[in-house]
Amino acid sequence: SDERLKLKNSSGNEFIINDIDLIFEKEKKVDALICNFDLQILLANNAKNFKNLYEILNKNGFFCFNLLTLNSFRTLQKIFLEIDDHVFNGAQLRFGPFHNIPNVISELNNNNFKDVVVSTENIEVNYKSLNKIRKDFKELGISNYYKEKSRTNKKFYKKTTSLFKELVAKHDYIPVEIEISTFTSWK
Repeated sequence: SDERLKLKNSSGNEFIINDIDLIFEKEKKVDALICNFDLQILLANNAKNFKNLYEILNKNGFFCFNLLTLNSFRTLQKIFLEIDDHVFNGAQLRFGPFHNIPNVISELNNNNFKDVVVSTENIEVNYKSLNKIRKDFKELGISNYYKEKSRTNKKFYKKTTSLFKELVAKHDYIPVEIEISTFTSWK
C-alpha cells in the first residue's frame, strides 16, 4: 500500500484518502473516509459496498464522497442518441453510471449511516471541440465505462464531427452539464 495516502491528524486519527484498494483491506479501521469520485462505478456495480464502507469506519467515523448525479451530461446524451439512431438505428450505452440522490441517501440510511447531508453543485462547461470533450472525459476516467467493444466506425465519427460542428456554428459552443453531489455522514 502507498503510505502517502495514509494521513494522521494532530489527535492521531487515521485517514485514508482516495484509494479504493486500501478501503477494503479488512484489517483497516479509519476515523474518516473521503472519496472524490472514487465510488462512482463501485457503487453503481453494487450498492452493498456501503456496508463494507461502514464496517471500516471507527465508531463516530466520518464519511464524505462525491458522485456525478442524474442531471449530468444531458445535452451530450441527446446528441449521441441522435447520432446513434442515425448511424446504428438505435442507442448505445455511452454515459453513466449516474446516481439518483434519493437512492444514495436511502442506501446510506439502510446501512446505518447517520446525519446524512447532501450538497449539489451544477456546473456547465462549454466546449467548441469534440476532441477536447473526448480528451477531458478520458482524463477524468469517465469514458468507456461499459467496457463493451464500441460500435463506432468511420460513419459514426463523421456524423459526430459533422453534428458538433453544426451545433458549435449555431450556438458558439456545446454545453456539458455536470451535476456533482457531495454526501457526508457519520457512523
